[in-house]
Amino acid sequence: MKHDFERPGQEIDLGFAYRFRIGQEIGRSSYGIVWQAIWLQNNKAVAIKSVPRQSMVGIAQDIGSLWTEALKREVSHLKHLHDRHIVRYLHSGVFEGMPILVLEQLHETLPNYLHKIHTNVKKPHRLPLAEALKWIRQVAHGLATVHRTGLQHLDIKPSNLLLTAPSPLGHRLKIADFGTCQKDNGQPHIFMGTPGWLAPEQAMACGTNDGGSYVYCTDARSDVYALGLLFFHLVTGERTEFSRYNQLAMSSEGESFLQHDCQFNGALSAKDVARFSKPDCKIISSEPLAVLETALLDQHTWRPQFTEHDVVERDAAIKRQTSNAVRSWQFSNLESQTGLKLLETFCAVKPENRPSNGHAALDLINEMMIELKIA
Repeated sequence: MKHDFERPGQEIDLGFAYRFRIGQEIGRSSYGIVWQAIWLQNNKAVAIKSVPRQSMVGIAQDIGSLWTEALKREVSHLKHLHDRHIVRYLHSGVFEGMPILVLEQLHETLPNYLHKIHTNVKKPHRLPLAEALKWIRQVAHGLATVHRTGLQHLDIKPSNLLLTAPSPLGHRLKIADFGTCQKDNGQPHIFMGTPGWLAPEQAMACGTNDGGSYVYCTDARSDVYALGLLFFHLVTGERTEFSRYNQLAMSSEGESFLQHDCQFNGALSAKDVARFSKPDCKIISSEPLAVLETALLDQHTWRPQFTEHDVVERDAAIKRQTSNAVRSWQFSNLESQTGLKLLETFCAVKPENRPSNGHAALDLINEMMIELKIA
């Protein structure tokens, strides 16, 4: 049977005082769809999330079970997470045998906001250091609550960060999509997260389970690494070499590729450092790993070998493509040094060298903002 709420204008009834009229689709996650809705009892705008039965037609039963379990897990976690920087849980129930999650309706995603505030949409969406710090401070605040309750989010990325409507105090940022969230109990788990936004320990397995599937050993410090990736992205408009590599490798070769032959260990590369610490440099190509892409997708090789000639030719091409695109603002030396120190701390390869959790990361961000006299 098809969900009625897959059609705008239909109503769902979750019991006494919980009837909703469904509007347009406003978002998707890896396992669910989010719709606008009106809470009929109070005429309040809300968001409703579920796994649409239509999307489950033709997929393996175990995959469908994973999707519904992810939404049930999100419901369970959000009931106990109360923070001004976490999307607010309103209600949950079951409709036509499928779990339903009712959330506050927020204004837009962080990527949409960044897109709108830049007049030249062909350029990466980059922010001054002070503004980037204000955004990641809000994320760290939400993560502090997540970690304090014994959880790890494992999917911190721009599209999972939502903004409230504008107000005289500005936007407030909130963490959403807790379907990948796991208990931080030291137990290995199956792959969780989004390729391109992973900590090293999320990308490279620590073993296999009885069924032969890879398992991963993560904790709250994995979210701190992702916070560093977000910081890098906000300042540079790019992603790190490791992030681009693991996204490309996993999308083209699958999960096993990184376990057998990974060229990056998660450390910031010299090019990453240059991008971050010199914001007045030319914009880097949006596909800086074009040689790798060719090797993986066309030649289907396990380990592409970069010759000196390859690197020279690639860098020359990047320079030609971006010769006229320069930044309009610069870091001071203090900003560059202090910001890079924070980035390197968050993105340390070994988890033990990162802040232990969101609260510790928040303390470091606050210390840095005080040092730079950022209100």
